[in-house]
Amino acid sequence: MQDTQNNEYLDSLIGTGIIQARVTDFEHGLRIFDEIVAIRVKSKDYSLLIMEDYFPIMGAVTGTVEFLTNEDSISLGQLKGYYVHRNNEFRLMVDEFVEEKKKAAEEAEEKAEETAEEK
Repeated sequence: MQDTQNNEYLDSLIGTGIIQARVTDFEHGLRIFDEIVAIRVKSKDYSLLIMEDYFPIMGAVTGTVEFLTNEDSISLGQLKGYYVHRNNEFRLMVDEFVEEKKKAAEEAEEKAEETAEEK
């Protein structure tokens, strides 16, 4: 009987998506994501899955952050930043996007090669 009640309770929670995420960075400013079911943090030293009513936590991430909703997932890509999760609110402050930094370096290298070829 108890297992049936627990399963019904867990089934009722699926799809609620009560976590709210606030992402702040210099390029996009403040972005707010609602109705998140889980947050996947993959850093170089650890992996973390944050779900509803997860205990308060804070830390630094060098890796990826992904928000999971009922319909899809939203990946922020490779980044360096700091996060705090408390009372079903996840806040991420992005220091830099690593992929964008690599792309900018590759573009600068290509431009340097082009100018060298022209001379």
